[in-house]
Amino acid sequence: MTQNAVTRHAASIEARFDVPVVREVDVVVVGGGPAGVMTAVAAARRGARVVLLERLAALGGNLTAGLVNPMLTFHAKSGRQVVKGLAQELVDRLVRAGGSPGHVPDPVGFVKTVTPFDPDILRTTLDSFVTEAGVEVFFHSQVIAVHKQADRLTHVVAVAGKEGLLAFAARVFVDASGDGDVAAFSGEEWTLGRKIDGHTQPMTLMFRMGGVDLRQVRDYVERHPEEFFEGGRALFEAGGYSGVSGFFRHVEEAVRRGELPPYRDRVLFFGGVAPGEVIVNVTRVAKATVVSARSWTDAEIEGRRQVWQYARFLQKRIPGFEKARVIHVGQQLGIRESRLIQGRYVLVPEDLVKGTAFADRIAAGSYPVDIHSPSDESLVVQELEADYYFIPFRALLPRRTRNLLLAGRCISATHEACAAIRVSPIAMAIGEAAGIAAALALQHDVDPCDVDPAEIQSQVDLPPAEWGREAHGDGYRDRLLRA
Repeated sequence: MTQNAVTRHAASIEARFDVPVVREVDVVVVGGGPAGVMTAVAAARRGARVVLLERLAALGGNLTAGLVNPMLTFHAKSGRQVVKGLAQELVDRLVRAGGSPGHVPDPVGFVKTVTPFDPDILRTTLDSFVTEAGVEVFFHSQVIAVHKQADRLTHVVAVAGKEGLLAFAARVFVDASGDGDVAAFSGEEWTLGRKIDGHTQPMTLMFRMGGVDLRQVRDYVERHPEEFFEGGRALFEAGGYSGVSGFFRHVEEAVRRGELPPYRDRVLFFGGVAPGEVIVNVTRVAKATVVSARSWTDAEIEGRRQVWQYARFLQKRIPGFEKARVIHVGQQLGIRESRLIQGRYVLVPEDLVKGTAFADRIAAGSYPVDIHSPSDESLVVQELEADYYFIPFRALLPRRTRNLLLAGRCISATHEACAAIRVSPIAMAIGEAAGIAAALALQHDVDPCDVDPAEIQSQVDLPPAEWGREAHGDGYRDRLLRA
């Protein structure tokens, strides 16, 4: 679609909906989480005029509003870094700002590395990241509708702060909402949750605690290794960074006494950037969905209730937490899964486990298939036979809308495959590829679905396909953890 055509559609939108079209640009990115930020920056750096719409008051999504910390993982089990590009540039900026130590060994031993960060420093780092690229950001802007002519979008409508409804017209649109909002409004088919009952992975409200005596925690771990993930190989501290996955007996007894809700079998926390601070990942809100306002609201309320329930348990039962206090609760639940848009290729777990070297590969990752059950406390992790895997460009392309791209966890995948690719480093890699694809579509005056994947590949830093198919020693093992 030409820019003149966009302008004509914008005029018809104002007449039909009585909604002012405030911007007519090249690319509109919906969602300012990890994927959306990278999409917007990648497109803007290649000359596109980009608007980024975010429903909250800051960028970062799950990382900032949800306090999901640390990021994991940029590396394969072999130690090879498989997520680079703009995502690594962001980490470098965080390190320079004193907001992250960079990539450090995973103290829990689940993946190769983790990347801790200060969420407040990340917010301001993301602000400068997008504004320096020339991206125009609109906060407080929830997309609630789209306008489509034939098989192309002409604009999205957002509730934009105090101004009411505003419309944004573009030649290319990218759905980085996390929940597939734009694609769903556009009439694309989508799935939700596992096949047997439609339930998604549970949501978690993260929180930070200060005043933790980590020396006491370490002493207990060393005396009782059998109570922690991987038994006697529990690391607790690696590269000066601490983390715990365990205290299984304490949690089991607390659930039996009614002190804690079901759906969680362990205490999981990681050290914060500040001394004596930890980020706690223990709450579980199951059988809820963000695609229903009622269900999402009830889930947020339940999440906050569980935060204080778990905080009291930690203070009462876990060594080193006696004098700890809650200092920060996530603004919203961390969301593992919601809508999955059905694209031109549906990613399945076998593609990840075997490291399928798609001809149209545009991003890579190495996080395992990590499924938190919505029915009980079990956690199933499926082994990767390869060192890492790839994401095909076709999984970013919806079937019915030619000028729409997907980015982040809503790309075309099954419930099981999403359990691996949902993490922030992979979302950022996918977002960068989507931004490059959007810019290439503009340069060639074609729809994104007509972009040659080889052109995208030439502009992203992908690991070699042949390395990905190599076995990686002890690797990930198929395991049912505390079923």
